[in-house]
Amino acid sequence: MSSLTKRKTLSKHSSAKIAWTNEDIRSTDDISITMYWYIITMSWLGFFHPFKILKDGHKEIPLTKTKSSQCRKTVMHFGFCFSLALLLGIHSIRTIVGIFVGDLLDETRNFKLVYSTWVTLCFVTSASILYVSYKPEGICVFFDQWNKSREFAFTQLGIVTKTRTIKLKVKAYLIIALILLAVNVAATGILMFAGLGSASDSFIFVFSAPFKPTTTVKVFVYLSNCISGIPWLFPVIFFVLICSILKDDMETYNIFFNKQTKDSNGKIGKDLTRLRLVHLELCKTISSLDSSFSWLLFTWFVLNIANGCFIAFLLLNSSYDTFGTTVLVSWLITSFVYICATCISAAILHEKLTAHAPLEYLYDIDINDVKPEDQPQLYLFLSKLTSSSVGLTAFGLVTITKELLLTLAGLYLTYFFLLLQFR
Repeated sequence: MSSLTKRKTLSKHSSAKIAWTNEDIRSTDDISITMYWYIITMSWLGFFHPFKILKDGHKEIPLTKTKSSQCRKTVMHFGFCFSLALLLGIHSIRTIVGIFVGDLLDETRNFKLVYSTWVTLCFVTSASILYVSYKPEGICVFFDQWNKSREFAFTQLGIVTKTRTIKLKVKAYLIIALILLAVNVAATGILMFAGLGSASDSFIFVFSAPFKPTTTVKVFVYLSNCISGIPWLFPVIFFVLICSILKDDMETYNIFFNKQTKDSNGKIGKDLTRLRLVHLELCKTISSLDSSFSWLLFTWFVLNIANGCFIAFLLLNSSYDTFGTTVLVSWLITSFVYICATCISAAILHEKLTAHAPLEYLYDIDINDVKPEDQPQLYLFLSKLTSSSVGLTAFGLVTITKELLLTLAGLYLTYFFLLLQFR
């Protein structure tokens, strides 16, 4: 049976046909199924539970193709995910303890601190993703809301999008994640076992602390670092992918809104209520995403900014050999890219071309075409677009916008020039 036939069969028996219509094949498609390969890869790698996406009456079918019993399968997978998270937690504690082992003036202590921060970031990310995939209001609720907004957009306004394009994007992001993971595994293996000289031996000592770098310890550290690379890479790429698809959905809505306004010369009073409700559902989707990722965004910002500032301090105030300097610069670049990728992706959802774009189209509406009973809808729409901030936040403390990205860039530059002055 082809995948299309399976999807149609599942949709036929599903109590909630959740879809943004696929104009390629004229069928319904759950966004979780569209993102199947990325989600299931994260599940196979052991730090993401395959949340339930299809409903058949009161029964929920998880996103998996295995044939073992549901209870046994869930317990085994949870044990697998929890074991890896526990291993990363032990790995993080080991690196923190390693900072305080040895001479206080030992130059490797700086590298130990940077390395420990990275390991802690990986552990927190792994534990957070596992938690939000299980909690009742977590990732599964976000995908339910996302599907609801897509279904509502089609049933109310007939908006269509290309599911095939989204699937290609999902596969491209997955390939990028796997390539980066392979590079990280290979680089770690070369550093641990290739015998590159005294510089390499120093980093082996940093990675192995507080233990002596015996063969057993080196193998354990290598495996732990390889596992740490998974939550370091996959969640942030997953987040960027979600933001990219959401941006496409918002732009599709905005293009539809703009076309309707121009084609009818602003006389869209009869469609105003439906336009507002569709926009509201899309904004609820972003809010639901924020409830799952706001803590992670805050953690990513704090740890990467702290790591980046500390590495910059080391590069400007300490002298290292070429190998050590190269490693520090690489870590600095990855911290910078991490922050930029998350910040730009989140800021796009807040930008004028996405969440707040309908505001400029509302000004083109012929107010005489709006019936008195529809005017409250217009006021509610204007209030939503002008007085509320539609976007993602860092733990609810600040909405992530492009202005915040400029602020972070200014923070880095100011810190850099201060270090130069007091060097």
